[in-house]
Amino acid sequence: MSQHFDSIVIGAGYAGAAAAALLANNAKDTLLIEAHYALGGCASFFRRKHFFFDSGATTLSGVLPNQPLGQLQKQLGISFHLSHLPIGMIIKSKQGDIIRYADKNQWIQECNTHFPHPQQADFWNELYRLEKKVWDIVANNPFFPPATATDIFRLAKPSNLKGITLLKGIISPLDALLKHYRLHDNPQFRRFIDEQLIISTQSYADTAPYITSAMGLTYPSQTYYPYGGIVQPVKAIINSFTDNGGTLRTNEAVTAIHKQKNTWLIHTSKGKTFSAKNLISSIPVWNMPSITHDDVRQYFHKKAKHFDFSWGAFMVYFAIETKESLPTAYYQIHTEEIIPHCQSRSFFATISLSDDTFKAPAGWKTVTISTHTLTRHWMEMNDHDYHHAKHQTLEYIMQHFDKHFPQLRHCKKEWINAATPRTFSHYTHRLNGNVGGIPHSIKQNFLTLPHNVTPFKGLYHIGDSAFPGQGTPSVVLGASNVVQRILQE
Repeated sequence: MSQHFDSIVIGAGYAGAAAAALLANNAKDTLLIEAHYALGGCASFFRRKHFFFDSGATTLSGVLPNQPLGQLQKQLGISFHLSHLPIGMIIKSKQGDIIRYADKNQWIQECNTHFPHPQQADFWNELYRLEKKVWDIVANNPFFPPATATDIFRLAKPSNLKGITLLKGIISPLDALLKHYRLHDNPQFRRFIDEQLIISTQSYADTAPYITSAMGLTYPSQTYYPYGGIVQPVKAIINSFTDNGGTLRTNEAVTAIHKQKNTWLIHTSKGKTFSAKNLISSIPVWNMPSITHDDVRQYFHKKAKHFDFSWGAFMVYFAIETKESLPTAYYQIHTEEIIPHCQSRSFFATISLSDDTFKAPAGWKTVTISTHTLTRHWMEMNDHDYHHAKHQTLEYIMQHFDKHFPQLRHCKKEWINAATPRTFSHYTHRLNGNVGGIPHSIKQNFLTLPHNVTPFKGLYHIGDSAFPGQGTPSVVLGASNVVQRILQE
């Protein structure tokens, strides 16, 4: 005998948590089920004695009133403990530090100092204009992209006419914009742009659409530090969910999904069966074929085969004893060569703020470092080669961290550890340890991503491998759009 709900949501990362909380907030009897004992998905955490580490993602944006996380807080009546950083990021290289000021004019002046060009200001003003335009349109069109004739009718309103001009930016790479402003010939500036894009769009200027590039390149102006770690907003969202009567089950994986007449059934690793009219899955598209059957399996198998690439991450974690006051929490370190066993010439470091005593006791900080790598490289190694490669990459990153933070070089470091796609595969159950979703490109732009609405009535797909793609604001937007569809139906 199965327990029945109005809706079941699979996965308690940002996407799943947002969908479940919004449904419960609208008096829908909802089950949220998570395979891991810890919440957050790729934005989860782990502890080592007194230290609290983000396991994957670390930065938060999209919290303004017209943006997904801002709208979510208002709808749920909650607020996240965040700090808007006046310096969104510092880029460190052998040429010196580049400061990504949150203030647009300060940033343009800084950029012109390092990469002087008469059209530098015009280029960045255009990116900020595009970013604002996208958020304005997205906030007013929850049924985009259209899945039905009714959706097309909903989009046919005068306020959307201004969005037509954005279509070119979906199929044209950022290179086109760089050439338009005659900024493409400076190799140092191009390197800077590419390294910024890889951490925000998972692509480079020759393939990243200039619309999503605009969103990625301007996000340091709205970078927020979540006190206690990136998982704390997820916990606040899930607290809202349970406060409104939602049912949360953790450490329980979904092993099979079936359709029975007009009802969706899920079977779990604990031998339980649950049913609902609506099923919302935030499981990555690559994992869905293993738990679905017949036409549903064929649908997700086809999508997984088409979108067959996703990045993996090599991570480094450690605690450091220091009372040094640093100018920001976020740094991108450029290296002169490709990092061993990785596909990047940079890594991203998050250093906890001095007053965040939840992540580290007074006088200490926690550090989380990430860089891009190929999942297959790590998954196919034998154990001996794997441990050797892991140690080699860890040592390289630690040496370059010390090089670019000389004031921290001799500070005591504890709990130094690393993670690879094997680690993520084990803890998140993502196939091959894929993280970061489907990279945006002009061939696979966000309009071509797997739709939130599947061909099967009552089955929805959200998360970083469905529209509108990777990034916390995007997955929350996808979740919110699905809930609005369900409520309207």
